[in-house]
Amino acid sequence: MTDQRLEELRQRWEADPGSRVFLQLAEEYRRLGRKDEAIHVLEQGLERSPNHLSAKVALGRCRLEKQEYGSAAGIFEEVLERDPT
Repeated sequence: MTDQRLEELRQRWEADPGSRVFLQLAEEYRRLGRKDEAIHVLEQGLERSPNHLSAKVALGRCRLEKQEYGSAAGIFEEVLERDPT
C-alpha cells in the first residue's frame, strides 16, 4: 500500500469516525509493522462499534504479535463467547 493510499484511509476515518473504514486502516498499519498505530485505531473504532467482531479479532492479532499474550487471550475469549462458530 502506498503512503498516499494509507493517508486517504486515515483521512476518510477522521472525517467519519463512525465509519467501518477503521478496520481497513488498522490492518494496513499492522501489515506495515505499525502495530501501536493499528491498536490505537482499532480501540478508537471499537468504542463506536463495540460489536464489530472482525475488529476485535484484528485487535487480538495485534496484541498477539506484540507478545501481549494475556491481552490477546482475553480478546479472543470474548470473541468466542459472542460467536462460538
